[in-house]
Amino acid sequence: MVFPYNYCTHLNKSCVKLEDSACCSKCICACWKCVNTQPEFSEVEWKQLIQAQQEIHAKEMKIQEEIEVLMAQSHHLQKQEQLLQKRAGDFITQEIKEIKELEKLEEEEQRELNFRAQDASVNNSSLSENLFLPQLLDSQVNKILVFSLSLFDVEIPESSQGSSSS
Repeated sequence: MVFPYNYCTHLNKSCVKLEDSACCSKCICACWKCVNTQPEFSEVEWKQLIQAQQEIHAKEMKIQEEIEVLMAQSHHLQKQEQLLQKRAGDFITQEIKEIKELEKLEEEEQRELNFRAQDASVNNSSLSENLFLPQLLDSQVNKILVFSLSLFDVEIPESSQGSSSS
């Protein structure tokens, strides 16, 4: 691995040191002692570091995919909820419409019943007035009954005749 050293970093120069050399070429030319600004790591440590980064990246990607799946499910559920709310609104609207129609039918039936009752009372009163029947007293009705029964030779008990002659 190649790391910049103090002198090279300070001068903003590229610093390349061979693994078997103690100094970089620029430090040797300038008569500086190469001092590494970062600790040196072995190849195994670097591989472990890179592997750990790759594992973290893989976990992050897996979690990101799970988040996308969950977001898609959430979006789907939101659409279902909106549809159900719309259907509930449609049901309520339909129920209100049916209730209003039933109330209207009931009002029409009530009006028809009232009209028939008025018509019947008008017809009854006009019948009694138009039949030209005289208004009779109870005693007059009893006399007529006695006379009618005598035509058929039916004897009337005297107790009923006494009450009829009153």
